Amino acid sequence: MGVTIPGPSGEVKENYEISNSLRFNDDDSAYLSKTFASAGNRKLWTWSGWFKRTRLTGVVDSVFAGFTDINNRLRLNFLSDAIEIFGKIGGTTVQVVTSQVFRDVSAWYHIVWVMDSAQSTASNRMKLYINGEQVTDFSTTTYPAQNSESVVNNNTGHYIGQRGDGASLLDGYLTEINFVDGAEKAPTDFGRFNENNVWIPKRYIGTYGTNGFFLEFKQTGTSANSSGIGADTSGNDHHFTPTNLAATDVTEDTCTNNFATLNSLIASYASITYSEGNLALSASSTWTATIATFGASSGKWYWEYKMGASTTMIGVSDVDRNINVQYNHQQTGTVFYYNNDGNKYVDGSASSYGATYTTNDIIGVSLDLDSGTPTVTFYKNNVSQGTINLPSSMIGKTIVPIFEIQNNIKYVNFGNPPFSISSGNTDENGYGNFEYAPPSGYYALCTKNLAEFG
Repeated sequence: MGVTIPGPSGEVKENYEISNSLRFNDDDSAYLSKTFASAGNRKLWTWSGWFKRTRLTGVVDSVFAGFTDINNRLRLNFLSDAIEIFGKIGGTTVQVVTSQVFRDVSAWYHIVWVMDSAQSTASNRMKLYINGEQVTDFSTTTYPAQNSESVVNNNTGHYIGQRGDGASLLDGYLTEINFVDGAEKAPTDFGRFNENNVWIPKRYIGTYGTNGFFLEFKQTGTSANSSGIGADTSGNDHHFTPTNLAATDVTEDTCTNNFATLNSLIASYASITYSEGNLALSASSTWTATIATFGASSGKWYWEYKMGASTTMIGVSDVDRNINVQYNHQQTGTVFYYNNDGNKYVDGSASSYGATYTTNDIIGVSLDLDSGTPTVTFYKNNVSQGTINLPSSMIGKTIVPIFEIQNNIKYVNFGNPPFSISSGNTDENGYGNFEYAPPSGYYALCTKNLAEFG
């Protein structure tokens, strides 16, 4: 599982905090778009951004693209597990594909893409950096011709979240997008290594050039202005137009405070479909289970679940448990469930526990790993259904949220809900957005809280 980008580095240097990201759900055909009024420097520019993946094999996730037509296009995307730059410049193919793969759905990656077609050495005309290090190992390399002018930075359509013709829609999270017109910038202009040798963001303090922009995703409006989701805060006012994006897509899950999601890498008994940034899930009529990307061996934790139609079970499990079995709730060992029929499943046996729950009910979960005997308490619409003692064999083990489902879509809220919240409550550290207030002393599953309590 692995916790990835931690909280504050503790260095004397500025601890640059990023407060928001934007969640893209490909099923919504969600993207941002902008057409520049005039062309900038089409030979020389730098794109920088942070990205968190949600799906992997067999997909193309378009991150950033310029597009005029099939012979004039250029884009940065994930190609299954690899990162690809692909396009056409006047009909001539440009393509690089990394040999390295990027499969961690709990991690935030920093990408810097530099175009400098004036360079005499072909490999210097297009550079790619991941987490502060230049990528030099590619499975495919077709670099642009010297002094060629790409469609990016032209007075044509630019897109974040699709490739320009409505295809290759993005599924994942983006934040801290900088585009610098007319300059090659180094990764160290946007990030740095902390004392633990982890690459973390740094405030960019340079100029942006004519068509440069900076997207922070701090606003929630749906228009192309300073109050919109695609607001440009570089000072250039190159605001992007949001399409099929809403206020609920602006989240607190960022590279400086990384929140749990569902772990789409986990092999489940039957197929699970993940959506909404790996916070919504559906399955066939076969019972199948999945877990969260984060767990803890100490601390007190809270999360919520919004019930969809049909049946579901919500619980906690030892992270080392094999969940790739049908009827996971019937297995003995370290897994505990609250079923929508009101029963609890402990050690594979069902017994009466609490109220039944159904569509749109909010089920809260509080997990106490600090009070001697580990306990879990479930809440239906903020009403406790009773505390369940977990066995002593779970003390010191990493415990994760687990979900077993049949049919239809359900939603998980680890603090960044994929659905509208009617009230809005944070934990005591001010993190997360929950329908109901977490119990006193319980916290959202995010890296800042884990660093303090986990």
